[in-house]
Amino acid sequence: LRDFFAGFHREALRTRAPPHAEQLASKVSAFVARGHAFLWQRAEDGEAVCMAVVIRESPKAASISGVFTPPSHRRRGYASRLVATLSDEMLRAGKTACNLHTDLANATSNGIYAGVGYAKIYEFSLLSLAPPPQAERDGAPI
Repeated sequence: LRDFFAGFHREALRTRAPPHAEQLASKVSAFVARGHAFLWQRAEDGEAVCMAVVIRESPKAASISGVFTPPSHRRRGYASRLVATLSDEMLRAGKTACNLHTDLANATSNGIYAGVGYAKIYEFSLLSLAPPPQAERDGAPI
């Protein structure tokens, strides 16, 4: 799972610094302890080929994230099957809704999620605020 999480951070969260090994191990342990980390394994050899996590739950909804397939296993439908199966399991467990966040620039993941029944309901932007330039802090005009 640590390798899957590291891959997800490297590729999907490319604007964030990857967690240190201790942080990564702690994060993975927390998901496992809550039963919220899921791996898709190939039937023929049991190799784990895709990961997803439930990042939060409410009594009526589950949020899926961390969907990651290593490059060597892509384009075989593993992520589609994992997301569909996990969503179905959450609904059968009594949730009335499942949601997930995706990068609008990632056509592959957007296609996967639409293909298993998800629909876009809103868009949001992540903004990073930086301190003003030195001249502005010193009272000089911008």
